[in-house]
Amino acid sequence: MKISRSLCAAGFIVAGGVAIWMVQFSRSHHDDSRNPPSPSALNHDPRRESAPPNHSADRAASGEASKQSFLDGIERSKSDPAALLALAREINVAGLGDDREILWKFKLCLGPFSSNQLSDLIKAWTDNSGRGAIVDGVATVVTSRADPVFFSALIKGVSQADIRATLIERMVRGTTIFSPDQLHGLVENLAVQDRERLGIALAAKLSSSDPDASKASLESYLVRTDLDPVVGKHLAGEAMQIYLKQDPEMAEAWCKGLPAGLAQGADGYLMDSLASGRVQDATDFINDLMENGETQRASKAALALGKAAYKNNYEGALAWGLSLPQSLPDRDQILFDNVVASFQKNPAATKEIVDRLNDPKISRMYQQLAKANPGGN
Repeated sequence: MKISRSLCAAGFIVAGGVAIWMVQFSRSHHDDSRNPPSPSALNHDPRRESAPPNHSADRAASGEASKQSFLDGIERSKSDPAALLALAREINVAGLGDDREILWKFKLCLGPFSSNQLSDLIKAWTDNSGRGAIVDGVATVVTSRADPVFFSALIKGVSQADIRATLIERMVRGTTIFSPDQLHGLVENLAVQDRERLGIALAAKLSSSDPDASKASLESYLVRTDLDPVVGKHLAGEAMQIYLKQDPEMAEAWCKGLPAGLAQGADGYLMDSLASGRVQDATDFINDLMENGETQRASKAALALGKAAYKNNYEGALAWGLSLPQSLPDRDQILFDNVVASFQKNPAATKEIVDRLNDPKISRMYQQLAKANPGGN
């Protein structure tokens, strides 16, 4: 079949009775011969595009590698406290001071440390979340050694009071180094705050379900003339609770004969006991102390009695406070505390109490409160 020139010119091709229109594009718009595609464009495959970098995964992998490096370093240096101290600083700088695996492995290596190195380790472990585990490990080492000299040196090197308290309590519970014979030498260089902790912990340890056994243990300390009063007052307070249950009259006589330093713990328990129905006996006890020249002790006992005997009876407490000798150091404090407590509860009722008592000192205290709190709050 012949193809007509006119049809070819018009752009038609006829084949098998079918006409196909061939569209010729203008070269000015679609002729790619002038801007052929680049080889990279020809080879482009969208499936080969790389995913964006996963920085979190990279950091996780880096962190794991860093952690493993520290674990390996701990294993290599487990017999070298100096090297472990250097590692401790690096671990905390790297932010791994709270990692459980690192902490567990590190705690197993503390045996060879000296007291100074252990205190340096606590300082080096700056991560607060992980420091507790390190302190626990240090306490285990100190308790296992049960060495009074080692303990004293360690406590002196630890600056944080709460950590010292933890170490003291663990040592008291877990060792027998705080015997009556050794106690004086152990506490003489401790700060007052640490002796308070030691006294509380030792009193708790010496107490048991058997009152007679507890009493015997406590008395083995209380009979010593070199007993530190800061520690001793807690032991005396514990003994006083036992005596009051067994024989209140004997307890009162025993308490009266205590040295002033030890009596601080016992007097409060005696005042609590006498506050229920025996306020006059308690007042007589305080007056006896005054006559014996124990003014400060009498004053503290009066403070304790006032709080125990007149909890919400502010008028009774104020009347009782006014009856105390004016030479008592805490007399004004007893009066002021009760005026404030009454005013906070009911300002109008307080004014009525003050008017009835008609005491110049109490009136001035009330007026100062009313002026500072015009709304009565």
